[in-house]
Amino acid sequence: MVRPTRGRGRRRPPAPAATFPRRSRSGWGVGAAILVSLFTVRYLFIGVVAIAIAIGTIELRRAFRAADISITLTPVLIGGQAMMWLACRSAARAR
Repeated sequence: MVRPTRGRGRRRPPAPAATFPRRSRSGWGVGAAILVSLFTVRYLFIGVVAIAIAIGTIELRRAFRAADISITLTPVLIGGQAMMWLACRSAARAR
């Protein structure tokens, strides 16, 4: 028998623990990749952010699909990447 929770929502670990778990080193690897790319090569960091945007877009599509809302993935991915890369390009011009 499943006991109902007292609070709202589902039970889940706090965000820092989920990002940097003690037993797994994958969270530390992602954090290290972000910091190394941020402090070394600018375009490498932009690439890491582009990958994060693509993963977030795919996760958003899955959430919409769970709510029976259908979106076409290709235009949303292209639009998200275009906004990010064009913003980086215009920021470089502003310097």
